[in-house]
Amino acid sequence: MSTLASEPINGGIGKILAASVVAAWRAFRSYRARRLTMLKLSELNDHELKDIGITRSEIVSIAYGSPGQRRRSHDSICF
Repeated sequence: MSTLASEPINGGIGKILAASVVAAWRAFRSYRARRLTMLKLSELNDHELKDIGITRSEIVSIAYGSPGQRRRSHDSICF
């Protein structure tokens, strides 16, 4: 008579579930940080934004991208 192994395969469902919960928590924290960044930058007036070197149109790209990926409205214009 054969018996089923009581040990989970490849670390088991517990590790997969824990990794999923950790990933979801990190995604949630990242989302909240982006939203807070957008909220705080949106509260600044145009002069204050200019003082820190950004325009209002860059707020979303700053919150969601890395500084090297910032897109200004005039970057896509070809001469």
